Amino acid sequence: MAAAEVIELVLGESNSPGLVQIRWPNDLLIGGAKVGGVLGEMIGGRESPTLLLGIGINVNNSDVGSVAGMRTPAAAITDRLGQTDIDLAGFIDTLIAAIAAGLERLGPGGLLESDRESLNARLAFRGEIVRLDGAGVEGELIGVGGSGRVLIEVDGARRAFSSGELSCRVVGDQSQI
Repeated sequence: MAAAEVIELVLGESNSPGLVQIRWPNDLLIGGAKVGGVLGEMIGGRESPTLLLGIGINVNNSDVGSVAGMRTPAAAITDRLGQTDIDLAGFIDTLIAAIAAGLERLGPGGLLESDRESLNARLAFRGEIVRLDGAGVEGELIGVGGSGRVLIEVDGARRAFSSGELSCRVVGDQSQI
């Protein structure tokens, strides 16, 4: 969410949250095109947990959409701005501050209710019938729960999935979304 908010800030869209959507579990989309992704991994066990974050955001590389073989088209922030250069140092500083603030808001049970509502408002394909590859599950994408698990309604029952290896596909669409 922090990365999505910073991208909207740079685009001058901070009063219009939701321009940047989140495709669970880790992609950032604008208008269906991928502008970035975030991967996190906990290491160190319960005694000394450490969160490693890998973040990739297409900022100034506007030719990313022309890569052959991509299932989801890519775009850069500059494509949306119609300009050629964004101050990367300033962008990174703002992103790090936003991530730190977001991590401070995490409680022992995961996301605060207000953050979960914000995340679900940004969730791409919410309300769509999706398939979770690797799990053999197909159902309606309900949202994301407080612990970050995706919630899918399958045969009338709400189920939660946490594997970062899962990807959502809208049923009937042969390309990964």
